[in-house]
Amino acid sequence: MTDTNNQIIITAQPEAAVIALNEIQKIDPSARGKRLSPETQLVTISGEHDFSNAFHPIFIRHIFPVGLTLPFETLSDTSGLSLLNLPQHLEALSGSFPKDLPFSIQMRCVDHAHQSSVPKIIRETEETLLSAGYTKNDAGPTWVISILIHQNVLYAGASYTAHNLSDWNGGMHRFKKDDRFISRAEFKLQEALSAFDIHIKALDTKTAIDLGAAPGGWTKILLDNGLHVTAVDPADLSESLAHHPNLIHVKDVAQKFLRSKKGPFDILVNDMRMDMMESCKIMLDMAPFLAPDGLALMTLKLPRSHWYKNTMRALSLLKKSYTVQNARQLFHNRSEVTVSLKVLSNAS
Repeated sequence: MTDTNNQIIITAQPEAAVIALNEIQKIDPSARGKRLSPETQLVTISGEHDFSNAFHPIFIRHIFPVGLTLPFETLSDTSGLSLLNLPQHLEALSGSFPKDLPFSIQMRCVDHAHQSSVPKIIRETEETLLSAGYTKNDAGPTWVISILIHQNVLYAGASYTAHNLSDWNGGMHRFKKDDRFISRAEFKLQEALSAFDIHIKALDTKTAIDLGAAPGGWTKILLDNGLHVTAVDPADLSESLAHHPNLIHVKDVAQKFLRSKKGPFDILVNDMRMDMMESCKIMLDMAPFLAPDGLALMTLKLPRSHWYKNTMRALSLLKKSYTVQNARQLFHNRSEVTVSLKVLSNAS
């Protein structure tokens, strides 16, 4: 067993792996990464930097500190998997967390070679922690024991869920399709609301506008949250939304809708498939149509190259009329970044 305080494991979209490492290197220039899978890197850092506080990367979707590593061969014998003292090793990682704070165990095998071992490791580690007086809550843990197996090495660490950037294993936020499912875009908005801790029903909001709404996945989520929605798109919306009493469908492009000068709206959302800078310009033009302190959510469609540079350009442009609250490439994003914004008081 090796104890270490100078390694972290980060997860990002495969195409953003280099950018994700660069985000670490902006804080620790000495950081060096080793690919464990297309999405996962083991990063060695100087040990002088705390990535748990005031660290807001865009392209890293999950992070956890490595507290120990174990050669996986030591866990096996001729009769099959033998955990030996693994649960006790993992329990030792939990020593800095109060026992009344709920925990969860998140485990993944990036190459699937030892996937069959996962249930037993999780079960026996949970039993050890529960016997020691810890409290388990998979639905809402305060802290997490993260375990990752790559080839024949097990990496593990314990951290507060908030410090992992996501409370889902590897940042892989999963949703179930309901019987009213319209499109995969629904998952993007659901994940953004969760990741950015936005609770629409708790806000003083009544109206929303959805730019590029068709076929209506985002509109559906907004309607389900009790909002009156103006959906702007020349294409048809899903038949499941037809005749909804709180929906107005404007069959036009966003650029022409701007001439109507309708509003104000409490929430503006934009998942339009267009050049990111052009989309940002439309967001600036829409800012005066938002109520004071209005909320906006949009996706930036990334170009083929220079993702980080172009994202920074887009965010800089948006700051002319908005405060950028969050910008993240989430699990359900592909070649895009989701941004949450608050309209500036002088935007009108």
